[in-house]
Amino acid sequence: QGDRAINRKELLKGKCYLFGEDRHGRPLTFIHLVEHLHGEFSVAETTRLAILLIETTRLLMKRPHQCGTIVLDLKHFQRKNFDFPLVKVFLDFLENHYPEALALLLVVNSSFLFQTFWTLIKQMLDPITEKK
Repeated sequence: QGDRAINRKELLKGKCYLFGEDRHGRPLTFIHLVEHLHGEFSVAETTRLAILLIETTRLLMKRPHQCGTIVLDLKHFQRKNFDFPLVKVFLDFLENHYPEALALLLVVNSSFLFQTFWTLIKQMLDPITEKK
């Protein structure tokens, strides 16, 4: 099905997009977590969107880079934005399917609520991924 399998409504929410490069010339992916509402789209739909974004990022990479930077914006993050099943899928992707695709994950506009969730997430991370 290719890109036809992507939920257009989810794509148009603007929750994630590519924009520019970091100071090392790596592609920047922005994720605005406030635009993700747990249960609005299935984990499978959001996973397909993530794969599209990862593969598009890989196409845009310029040598010698083989990884990108993600900026995770948590402005206005609330409990309804946290999707634990999706977090588990994304961690699996980063660690088992795209282990070298992430150079750096920057978390901006973090809140106390996210710090609570981060305590849970951190326990599931591979040590190499955690350092990123």
